[in-house]
Amino acid sequence: MIELNRRGAVSIKALQDAIPFGDDLLFLSIFGSQVRGNTKPDSDLDVLYVVRSSKVICPKTIRDVIEVSGGVDKSSIIPHGVNTISRTANLYGSVEYHVLREEGARTLFRSPNFHVDITPYIDYEFSAVQWLQKARGNIFGDWASTRGEACLCLYIGVGYALRSLLMRCRIDFSFTRDIRVLCDMLPSNMRPPLDVQLAGDILSAYDKDRTWEGWHNINISETRSMAERACGFADKILQSSVLQPV
Repeated sequence: MIELNRRGAVSIKALQDAIPFGDDLLFLSIFGSQVRGNTKPDSDLDVLYVVRSSKVICPKTIRDVIEVSGGVDKSSIIPHGVNTISRTANLYGSVEYHVLREEGARTLFRSPNFHVDITPYIDYEFSAVQWLQKARGNIFGDWASTRGEACLCLYIGVGYALRSLLMRCRIDFSFTRDIRVLCDMLPSNMRPPLDVQLAGDILSAYDKDRTWEGWHNINISETRSMAERACGFADKILQSSVLQPV
């Protein structure tokens, strides 16, 4: 059952009234706490959409509509084209995987012209490889502009590496930002080296301060080292035994 808080309901109504449901928009969905019914007064609104062309609808367009007077103060927008949504539609544990199956999500609009191949089963091997690729992108990419963004990016990369190992082990998992929880789900011989204290400090910093100003106590060198070790560990496991049963 959908239980929206008042601010979320105001934003969703504004979104439905303002977004052009024309040929360019193919799919529009909300997900996260606003759908699960466990919102807080300041909970954000999470939106995923698919368009034919980014020229008509962009994340800023949707964000400006959502963050209206009486609505939510912040939002998370995930834009997709047909090609990008197709690549992640069957990646187990991704936002796209669960949104398209309406698991913790609510579809607001779906065009009859929107077609994406959704497999009826979990492709564990595919998901393991894809999660590892996402881990590499976060850990070895260079797009973060502040210490806090860099630390969070590396931390998320560790989470992606752990998800690749969970898929390798055929272990399903629910959404969590806590990489310690993901690590504990793995068999002891499949757990990469993890600095538990550092992981807790990063998660606490993220929960308390998303302005990046309070991240100066997080050691970026240690965070990078943890991330690179986790990625290397996962890569070795997948390269050596991904086709063999656990």
